[in-house]
Amino acid sequence: MTKARFNLLNISLAMLLALSTSAKAEDIDKSTIWFTNVPDATPIAENATRGSGVFWGHMPQSQLNNDQIFQPWVNSVGGFRNRGLDYVGRGEFDWGWRWFWDFGNNPAVDFVQDLDGNYVQMEFLGTPTYNGNTPSWPSVHSPRFEQFMRWQVDKMFEADITHVFFDSQTSSTRALHWFGGDFSPHSINGFRAYLNNKYTTAQLSSMGIANINNFNYRTFLKNLGYTAATYRNAASTIYGGVPLYADFVYFTREKLNSVMQSIFNYVDQKQPSIQITATTSIIEPRGFIFSDRLDFFAGEMAIDSAGNKTTMPIQPILQFKAAEYYDKSLVFFPFPKEWGDLRTRNRPNTANMWIVQAYAMGSIMTAPDNVWANGSAWKIGGEHYSQVYQFIDNNSELFDNYEAVSKVGFVWPALSSLNSTNFNGNPAALNSTQYLIEQNIPYDMLVFGDPARPASPNVDKLNEYDVIFTDSNSANYLSGYQKNLLTWSSTPVIDYAQRGTVAANISGKVDVFINGNLRNQLISAMPRQSSTNNNAPYVIHLLNRRHNATTDTPIVRNNVKVTIDANLFDDRITSVRYRAPGGVNRNVPITRAPNGDLTLNVGRVDLWGVLVAQH
Repeated sequence: MTKARFNLLNISLAMLLALSTSAKAEDIDKSTIWFTNVPDATPIAENATRGSGVFWGHMPQSQLNNDQIFQPWVNSVGGFRNRGLDYVGRGEFDWGWRWFWDFGNNPAVDFVQDLDGNYVQMEFLGTPTYNGNTPSWPSVHSPRFEQFMRWQVDKMFEADITHVFFDSQTSSTRALHWFGGDFSPHSINGFRAYLNNKYTTAQLSSMGIANINNFNYRTFLKNLGYTAATYRNAASTIYGGVPLYADFVYFTREKLNSVMQSIFNYVDQKQPSIQITATTSIIEPRGFIFSDRLDFFAGEMAIDSAGNKTTMPIQPILQFKAAEYYDKSLVFFPFPKEWGDLRTRNRPNTANMWIVQAYAMGSIMTAPDNVWANGSAWKIGGEHYSQVYQFIDNNSELFDNYEAVSKVGFVWPALSSLNSTNFNGNPAALNSTQYLIEQNIPYDMLVFGDPARPASPNVDKLNEYDVIFTDSNSANYLSGYQKNLLTWSSTPVIDYAQRGTVAANISGKVDVFINGNLRNQLISAMPRQSSTNNNAPYVIHLLNRRHNATTDTPIVRNNVKVTIDANLFDDRITSVRYRAPGGVNRNVPITRAPNGDLTLNVGRVDLWGVLVAQH
């Protein structure tokens, strides 16, 4: 974290009230290596990448109640467990769409509908059919949906699973964001009750609602001239001009959270100690699950491989930093389109950049081997990634329980993403992230909640930093109280427009020089320290951010020197070694200036290495 090494994350009373009181969450080790899919987890791959479990533990695609189909899956799980591997049972919102038809449903009330009453389809699945049915979008507002999710839990626990995973990213909240939902009857009725509970009669009247008892949001919007198409277009951002839309977003998210908390409680009835995760990220706040019963976060990640052929991507860093803000690990795998780009260009080694950046920032990318790319499977071969995963496994003590050492707190308003058409954060936040990374400014991301979930860091938390960094969008998305927090804090606030002054106002950082020239934009230096052991070494991850797209190899850097300000860490560094994939483990000469600043003669940096500093 920052100056107060072992302080618990300061969370406002509003967040505490919002959190669940169910079983305490426990994070997974940050050195965890899991295979992505079942076909990846072969004994040969286990030896190559040191994978210790299967992350996407899909049940059969259909007929889960048919023993002839389901029992082989149960036996398969048992086989992995007999090998000592974890097996993460996976509950589905989209991939298991056939399950909902097998379970039984009433389309008229159980599926997401658009403004015209048409069933919203999961367009990203293509046009498959199952017994004449298509992949319509289940509505989280339907009571049958919660029953369906409980049934999935029942089926998962027929096997010897070790963790429970819900692919909740495609809940009704995403249908609301991109696909013109959700105007199903249960959603309409629930929204009426939500508004009635939140607003007075006079307030409702000022919104154009004369009688809440017979209010129908669909009718309301159609009377204003909206069509399914115009509503869908405007609903891509929270400030798209649709009346009552912000409330509709917050109502849908609260329903998702209520349903998922009920499901988590049901899991605890089965096995209270089992670890639970879900595909959720505050960077996509419409669908964020706030429950503290989540032991860690999961996700599929947009990398923009096509736009980052020669450099480590900035886009995932927002999610890595957000996960650390909530003191949880993030386990993820890139979206199929990212692998599609690598397949088209035949550049599988590029993904090594994605892997090492994740682990250097406390997140976990599952090991790729058989991936879905360009609409079909691509057998990459895990040997492309074995060297980095073996390094992680061999040096697990440098990852587990480590956290960022930070001098800057970057203000990130959740409302800014609610007003973004994508789920990777708005351009201003990405620009700020790129600047901080490419200047090697050690920072944490600070989440300032939206109006429905306004929890924010308190003044004591803000005072831990040397600088609070904002961007041009922050003022537009912070409440009056949130702005006051920045004023009440004793920490100076520096805006993106004055970003060049940040480095001069912090007590410590790392700078990287190549051939005597400052080159922070080429090699990232990420300092971390143990959150549980004062005597554990400090570490600084060195990430080579540039890649040769022609040869599909990192651009090797020689004559690398690193300077470490004396006040970056609490204790005096006494010796340093450099460890890197491929068995590199060498002593690093230290020069100490009279003021205590250090210069380290690192030498060669390939893709990634770790400075291990005793103190």
